[in-house]
Amino acid sequence: MKRFEKITKLIPLLESEETHGEWIIDREHKGTPDDPILMALLH
Repeated sequence: MKRFEKITKLIPLLESEETHGEWIIDREHKGTPDDPILMALLH
C-alpha cells in the first residue's frame, strides 16, 4: 500500500474543503453536429 501513500494523504484535505472547483456548463450551444458543445482543453 506504500504506492498509494502520497495520494491517500490528500483525502483529509479534500474532505475538509467546502468546494473543489467550479462546474462550467455550456448553455449557448445545442450539442448538435451543426452547433457542438465546446469543451475546455488544458495543456
